[in-house]
Amino acid sequence: MGTRVQISSSVLVFCLLVVILVLIGLALCGALLDPPNRTIQVILSQFSLSSERTPPAFFAFLLLLICGVWLGIIALHEHHGGSRWWRHWAVLAVMFVFMAYDEAAGLHEKAIEPLRELLDAGGFFYYAWVIPGIIVVTITFLAYLPFLLHLPPVFRWLFLLSGAIYVGGAIGMEMISGAHIDQHGRDLVYRLMTIVEEAFEMLGALLFIASLMKYLTRRDGYFELKLGLTNRLPVGVAARAPGLGAGGAPPEAVTVLRRTSEAAARLAHPPSRAL
Repeated sequence: MGTRVQISSSVLVFCLLVVILVLIGLALCGALLDPPNRTIQVILSQFSLSSERTPPAFFAFLLLLICGVWLGIIALHEHHGGSRWWRHWAVLAVMFVFMAYDEAAGLHEKAIEPLRELLDAGGFFYYAWVIPGIIVVTITFLAYLPFLLHLPPVFRWLFLLSGAIYVGGAIGMEMISGAHIDQHGRDLVYRLMTIVEEAFEMLGALLFIASLMKYLTRRDGYFELKLGLTNRLPVGVAARAPGLGAGGAPPEAVTVLRRTSEAAARLAHPPSRAL
């Protein structure tokens, strides 16, 4: 007995897109409007795209985690299919899970001040984490260039486009907003820049999710993932004492064979005891 769950990729992408648009709309309301009601101000502040521990921050974490899960599924699928590229998928899965953790824990934000002081950074590098970020992105792109070239053209360009949108927001807009805040502080323009930045990140991640699901269903139009859960004992477990040779077991060797059918029979028909 089992439960079959079907997920439509188009419905999932549409639902995620609706959530992104709602979050962007609420963030714009919080940046552009000045409601007189204190309660409304507090509610809108919870939907600032640049704040931590808010619904948008959790949703951004969820998008990256979904990417990591799909990448892990593709890695397993490619490994079982004998593809030599499965390790590239697996490493990408680990990277996206770490990115999701970073999004939740804010690791790169915590590195800004120490790196700024260490590198005496300012202007476009006001958010100094972008310096190691650019290095990591460049190394990853060069290392994955053969992997990208082996992909069918449609997926190669979809992956590149989604990566360009995400990196353009995460690093590109971060550099522009950093230069602005270094000169003008956290004014309205800066708040709008952060909205554009986070919107690019979410839309890039969403496009990558859609591309990964399209990759999984490219052959048959669907992809089936089976998960098995059992509480039964193994069908047969054999244990043999050390020293058992091919020519026969010595007297001190012990061979133990356990079968679930025998265990079940003993449980179903316990031996009777004489009174």
